[in-house]
Amino acid sequence: MSCQASNTVVDVPDSPRSSTELYGYYHTDHADKRSTHDVIWAISAAHAQLRALLPGLQTRLLQRAPGDVLSKITWMEIFSHPQGLSEAMIALILSTMAALPAQRLGPRVTERFVTVV
Repeated sequence: MSCQASNTVVDVPDSPRSSTELYGYYHTDHADKRSTHDVIWAISAAHAQLRALLPGLQTRLLQRAPGDVLSKITWMEIFSHPQGLSEAMIALILSTMAALPAQRLGPRVTERFVTVV
């Protein structure tokens, strides 16, 4: 059986919680360790607050591997739920995380992905 690449968009059934996950990324300066610690602390606290408000919510904070970017640190946050994220959950996540971290350079970019396979 052969597999061919295609530019066709897969039609994912639209349901209120259709296995949507939320990905957000942003940058901070390469600063001292204290500033990086402050980012991690602020994001971790906000994630804990969201997990308390939304039982079953899973959160992750990742940092781009060293050496990939010269002058800034790239952070990635991932939000998921075993039954997918509802619009209300996404709205709460976005409003809670909008101003964080205070050290952010430029905008927070947020994208939604749905499970295909």
